[in-house]
Amino acid sequence: MSPTGTCWRDMDWTDKTTMVTTTTDAELIRDFVRVRREPEWDRVFVVAVKWQDCHSPRSTWRCALARPARLNRSEYELKTAALANRKYFRVCEECGQRVLRGWMHDARMCMSCAESHRGVVY
Repeated sequence: MSPTGTCWRDMDWTDKTTMVTTTTDAELIRDFVRVRREPEWDRVFVVAVKWQDCHSPRSTWRCALARPARLNRSEYELKTAALANRKYFRVCEECGQRVLRGWMHDARMCMSCAESHRGVVY
């Protein structure tokens, strides 16, 4: 089985559309990162949030990383590697928190800071 493609389709995990205040990488890993080990591949899935409009987020689990199982990486190593992927996570320059990319107002600021410090209303 190849490491690419839409391997998230058969995931059966809880929907994660509601934004919560997450303050640590450990909480992000706990809530939004999963590892699935297969005979040939270790796959890391993360929540990707897309917005239909300002009140309708949709989340899906996406395969963010696939490594050959023979490399024998620990689950912790795989999950922390996913946090470094800017396609799924960003660090807010205002508050310094790492958040899901779907919770960013723009490339530099999270939605929470945009509301609190810039007067943005969603």
